[in-house]
Amino acid sequence: MGFFLFLCALAWGMGTIADRLRPVFLELRHEQATTVQEFSLEQFRAFVSEKKGIILDARTETAYRDGHIPGALSFPGTYFEGSYLKVGPKLEASRLLPIAVYCADAGCSTSTHVGRELLRQGFPRVFVFSGGWKVWKNAGLPVEGGS
Repeated sequence: MGFFLFLCALAWGMGTIADRLRPVFLELRHEQATTVQEFSLEQFRAFVSEKKGIILDARTETAYRDGHIPGALSFPGTYFEGSYLKVGPKLEASRLLPIAVYCADAGCSTSTHVGRELLRQGFPRVFVFSGGWKVWKNAGLPVEGGS
């Protein structure tokens, strides 16, 4: 009986500690959800060639069909909700894998927008290749699709 009471007291104590820590955890999670890390061309090239995670092309579907980085999924960033409905199940199934997002070029902020939204959705490892399609293609790296 004494051991049972000890376990009950321990469980109650753990519950109250967890309740006290929960707001701290949520606050930390919220802070993390605002930082999207950037990939350099070399980092992104390694990510793509070593197939380390999921690659999202945040350009329009037409631009994607005209050519994209090997293995990239079309995820038009201007229509985040619609894109998420299409690609979301694949992302959810691989939630812990890193996600790299790119768009047209360094002047395009769509990839950063998509990255932040994915962080808000709870994806823990999101990166942006800010050089985008233009830098990738100009470097003569492999492409898929297009003519």
